[in-house]
Amino acid sequence: MTPEEQLAALMQKSAVPTDRPLRNYVFSAAELFEMPIPEKEFLVSTFMATKSFGMVFAPRGLGKSWFAMALAVALAQGRADFLGWKIHREGVALYVDGEMALTDVRQRFLELSGLGDISNLYVLPSEKLYMDGRPICLDDTSEQDQIVSLLEQLDEEGRRVDLVIFDNLSTLRRGKDENSNSDTQALIDFAVALRHRGYAVLFVHHTNKAGDQRGASILEVPMDYVIQLKKPEKSSPFVRGAQFNVEFSKIRGKMPECTDFAAHLEEDKDGQLCFSISHTGEVDAETVLLRMIAEAGTAANQRQLATKLDWALGKVNKIIKEARDNGNIEKRGCAITPKGRFQLHQVFPTLFPKPESMEEYEIPF
Repeated sequence: MTPEEQLAALMQKSAVPTDRPLRNYVFSAAELFEMPIPEKEFLVSTFMATKSFGMVFAPRGLGKSWFAMALAVALAQGRADFLGWKIHREGVALYVDGEMALTDVRQRFLELSGLGDISNLYVLPSEKLYMDGRPICLDDTSEQDQIVSLLEQLDEEGRRVDLVIFDNLSTLRRGKDENSNSDTQALIDFAVALRHRGYAVLFVHHTNKAGDQRGASILEVPMDYVIQLKKPEKSSPFVRGAQFNVEFSKIRGKMPECTDFAAHLEEDKDGQLCFSISHTGEVDAETVLLRMIAEAGTAANQRQLATKLDWALGKVNKIIKEARDNGNIEKRGCAITPKGRFQLHQVFPTLFPKPESMEEYEIPF
């Protein structure tokens, strides 16, 4: 029996361990050091290894599906990074959807990928399965076998999957008590077995009323990392889509350099949706005002700006004066100077292009 067949059998094992001589599995430290064990490789930053099991969880409607789908697109397109986390290489992603309408799945991936190639992205949408009366159930061992068979078929076609995303646990599980550790064990065994077979596995999950991950506490025990998305205390006046704070509640190994930051989904100058991040979670008031003026497209007056930003008129007048003193707004009216556009490019590089006269403002180091 091959290692792959052995692992497939393990996923169907009973809770009672079979007899085996454990001495055959015990190694001295010297033997362990001499074993030809491959070095750990990473897909994303220092937390998502090629063989890993993790989770992202958030309250309903905050943007966890956008997070997972954008990650899948970034990996499939071989982008340099995602949310400031380095993507080490281009990879194949399988997105297993549990609840969305097919038209929404397609539209989201279109908006996230733009005109870029996403031939490395595969989608298993729920709508077709529900229409045939056969939705995915991750707790059913026969369903688990079918998912393994799907992965093997893609491998045989030369499309070896690197990252499998299950979005989300609430809709991909049924007939089990999600608060029961024993009822959750089969799900954990399945995910761990996928990890041992060389896949990176990401669960998308909901929070409970206390703000922690919903369901059995045992779920997080074997995970390599857990990412929590939280609602920001103060929302940006510009963001119409998903926005959240990103935190790691668990990580096994080295913490990535980019942690505890705010992220929001926005449309770039080409109409493509992308995530922007801010390590402070806030943008200074002058830059907020500059962006509002830039997006107005006309010479908006102070009262219009105050209404749009929900600021007091006195605050707007004060910040405009400071912006003029700093050389970011013309002395008359509200036209933005090249220096002001340089500041907008620094804070929102995907939305505002690099000004031609930018070099004179750059710090030479």
